[in-house]
Amino acid sequence: MSGKGDMAPYLVTVGPKALTWPRKKTPGNEWLEVFNPNANPVVKNLVVNNIQVPDPRKPGNYIQCNDLKKLVIEHCLTPNLDFPRTMPRGGTGHGTIVKTVFN
Repeated sequence: MSGKGDMAPYLVTVGPKALTWPRKKTPGNEWLEVFNPNANPVVKNLVVNNIQVPDPRKPGNYIQCNDLKKLVIEHCLTPNLDFPRTMPRGGTGHGTIVKTVFN
């Protein structure tokens, strides 16, 4: 499953985000992380049910999603080895989902 344009391909993403804000032109103490890229968020007892997706055969119509597991992801970050030439800096955080129910 893939997203369109800037849209994420997942309904639920559990994990940290990385966004480095370069307040000055050169790296240093003025470059800040907007989120905590080393966070380890945990979601417990996630329930996903009754999700409809666009019908590929009939534009404008929707059908029941038959593979709910594809809509949920545990996101893990890694440090960006090319930082500061490319951004964000990245991190070591990862998301965890404890007990998911798909109906």
